[in-house]
Formats: sequence, C-alpha cells, structure tokens
Amino acid sequence: MFMYKYSTILCRVFCFVGVMLLGCHGDKMEFVIRSTAYGKIKGFISERVKGNPVENYLGVPYAAPPVGDLRFEYPQKPAIWSGTRDTLTLPAACPQRGDFSYIQMHKNFTIESEDCLYLNNKTQNKFPILLYIHGGSNEVGMGAMLDGDVLAGFGKIIVITFNYRLGALGFIGAREEGLKGNYGFLDQVAAMKWVRNNIHNFNGDPSMVTIDGHSAGAADVGFHVISPMSKGLFRYAVVQSGSPLAFWAMSRPEWRPGYNIDDCKKERASCSVDLNIPYKQYLKSLSKDVIKNIPGKPTPANLIAFPAIVDGEFLTDWPEKILNTGVINGESYFLSFTRDEGSQHAAITMSRKNFGGSITSISINYFDNI
Repeated sequence: MFMYKYSTILCRVFCFVGVMLLGCHGDKMEFVIRSTAYGKIKGFISERVKGNPVENYLGVPYAAPPVGDLRFEYPQKPAIWSGTRDTLTLPAACPQRGDFSYIQMHKNFTIESEDCLYLNNKTQNKFPILLYIHGGSNEVGMGAMLDGDVLAGFGKIIVITFNYRLGALGFIGAREEGLKGNYGFLDQVAAMKWVRNNIHNFNGDPSMVTIDGHSAGAADVGFHVISPMSKGLFRYAVVQSGSPLAFWAMSRPEWRPGYNIDDCKKERASCSVDLNIPYKQYLKSLSKDVIKNIPGKPTPANLIAFPAIVDGEFLTDWPEKILNTGVINGESYFLSFTRDEGSQHAAITMSRKNFGGSITSISINYFDNI
C-alpha cells in the first residue's frame, strides 16, 4: 500500500531532538523583509542552533479570515496589502473547546480568534520544505506548538507550521443542510497552495515539499495522500502515530452520508429559533463561543468529536477503497509511532463500556490499519 523510501528530508525530520537546547536568541534582533504574492512581510532572525541563523515570519495570512459570510465556507485567498506587514508575533489560535490545556503542554499561549488562518515560516536558503499539520483531535491545538526554527536551523530545511479551523467551525458536516464539512482539511490545502505559490520568494524549493503530522494530524496527512484536491501539492508524506484508516478518523458507516452531527432540528429545538431558517444561516448567527462548544457525533471512546466525512470533493470515497485503487498522491511515505504510543488514551481504549466488549478486535484493527 505504502512505499518506504528514505529521502534526505525525511531523515532530517527525526534528527533534531538531541539539539533542542543548543543555541539561543541574541540580545539584538535583526529584521528581514521578503515578498509574497499578497504583499511584503517583515520577519526577524533567530539563532537557537548556534551557527545556523533562521528567518522567522509569524502570522503570515494564507487565506482570508473565515468570519461573517465566510464562516462555514471553503477558504478564500487573502487580500492584497500595501506597504510591509509585520510578521513578528504568533497569530491567534483557532477557536477550540476547553481551557487551552493541550496547547499549554507545548507552549504558554491562550489567545484565540476566528481570524486564525495564518502560517509561520522558518526559513533557510534553498532547502526542502516541511509543512507540519498539528494534532489535537481536529478540535484543539495550533501550529506553533512545534518550534520550527530549531528544526529549520538543525535540519537545514524550511519549516512551515499553521493553524486550521477546528471543531464545529472546521469539521461540522451536514450535507442536506448546506454544510459540506471538511473545512479544516481545505484550510490545509490552502496552506499547501500558499507554499507552492510563494516559497520561491524565500529561496525554497516547491518541488521538495514534505507534509508531516502526528495523531489526528497524521490522519489528516493520510487524507491528503488520497484526496484529489491535494494532488501535486507535496512530494513526501510523514505519518506519525495516526492513520486515515483508524477507527476514530472517519464518520461511522451507519451514520447518514455526509453527516457527523445528530439531527439539526433536534439540536436547536429547545432554542427560540425559527426552525424554517436554514441551519447553516442559524449557525452563522451564533457567537464564536457558542459554536466552538457545539457537540459533534463522536467516534468510539470520544477520540474525535467531528470525524472526516465523504463529501464528494475532498474525500470522494472511504479511505480503504481509495487506497485499494493504488491511485494516491506523493512519491514516498514514512510511517512511524512515537514513544509511549497511545498511553494518554490507554484507559479509555481498554474500556469495555466504550467498545461494548470488543476490545481485542478494535485494538487489532487499529494497529493493523496504521
């Protein structure tokens, strides 16, 4: 199913851990300006790996803010700006359920906004690109949880991290209600297109793009391997501790096609809302804080609240069917597990209450599929 081919960039991905503490920021900040298709941006130089300076551009827009009429719509191109835009601070994370505890495990950050479709570019000269898709059950997290400048400095590559819409805002699917779903995946495609169209301005090689993800991000990488909308946007793929074939990655076969939520009218029956208003319009009228806490229709063990759906555009069929055709994107693939794999969810995974007693079959299928 998958080819195993070690390329230089794939090896570099896993070699940076031992030097995480090498180097530090200098006392004096040096700035640098680059051009994009939408305008000029101003970044800064860091040198966390001694002797390997890295250009940092934080909060570069790769799509228009998905607010107002663009909420629950496919991502649009960002507006062109005049002058030079400062990209010196991290952009807000996308709205997410909970208390930022997942992000706090990686970075001290607690700012969120629906205006969140930004990427962080950590640049070296004329090197391959690693585009990293963060994990977090497609419900929490942010791109900057990965310190890309350390990896860029040590591996001599360009590292791109980015945010994509999460939870209901990014993944709610209700085909008959006008909600196509998979919006977060299309944000990821938009980020890949930004790389293809702009990375040459940063001395990057657009023909040498690797997409990498862990956990739910790994499943997302797997979806890009089989999606027609991702064709030609990357060359290599790294799948870490996840799979598009995992039991938690897709909507269940018994669910209504194109849906990953319960009956819409039932969900709002207790509200003083005209049931004749289209559900999509109703959702667009709600506040960010209400929408981000809308419950989905979770997979077993509640691992993913809004799993991927077959929408006919990003995903044209079930992953196993597409993989069996042999028509996939990319040239070579690296599949891996991380240390203490699944330990955070071990108690849930082994619970008979969640799996109705089918512990062995669920576990075997899960690991075989990965």
